[in-house]
Amino acid sequence: MDTMIRVYIFFATFVLFFVLEQLFARRVYGLDKKRLISNLSLVFAFYILSIFFKSFIPYTFALKHQGQMPFWASLIIFDFCIYLQHVISHKVSFFWRFHSVHHSDLHIDTTTALRFHPLELLASTFYKVGLISIFGLSADAVFVGEILLSSGALFNHANLYLPEWLDRFIRFFIVTPDMHRIHHSSENSEMNSNYGFFLSLWDRVFRTYGQRTFRDQEKIEIGLKQWRVKEKLYFFHLLLWPFKRP
Repeated sequence: MDTMIRVYIFFATFVLFFVLEQLFARRVYGLDKKRLISNLSLVFAFYILSIFFKSFIPYTFALKHQGQMPFWASLIIFDFCIYLQHVISHKVSFFWRFHSVHHSDLHIDTTTALRFHPLELLASTFYKVGLISIFGLSADAVFVGEILLSSGALFNHANLYLPEWLDRFIRFFIVTPDMHRIHHSSENSEMNSNYGFFLSLWDRVFRTYGQRTFRDQEKIEIGLKQWRVKEKLYFFHLLLWPFKRP
């Protein structure tokens, strides 16, 4: 039941930011139905795959194997380890093969938060199970942490206009759309910055924080420089993407 609550919250949050970005768009994109279907299909493919690994759903696993780590400490460790996982997915070429599916999107909006290769999401599931086992994370913290992670990802991928003053205030605490958009730049120096998914703290502490002026955001080219052909960036191409020669 608790797992379904998380699904309902995720769906409601997705709809909320999807609607908001239509009303208050940061950038004007034309509707690409194939892209929309592809991004939705990737997360659906993971859902089908995860049926075979029900006992490894992080919260379900935590209920049976949770340790004595306090709630707030568990939350902070969980968020830091997600930041670390993201850094590794960029720095290690094998993991980048899968994570680059996410960065191949030529636009960034709420659906980009769904654009992950199913095997990367499965690996992330096992990674979280490992964190629970190693650190003894509490089940409540895993439940809340998963909600914050998914909701934060939907928010910071949203093509949502925020006034400059509001963005600056929010990003002092959590990752904002303008902050994360820099991470989706086709420029390597910018792509290798702003790894945080929820708390913006880690990028500041580990000096991976990158920024642009408010107006300069419009100039950011999204995606990967070597992959700009739209027809090769849809669902079936993306499933095979990690297995192609570099």
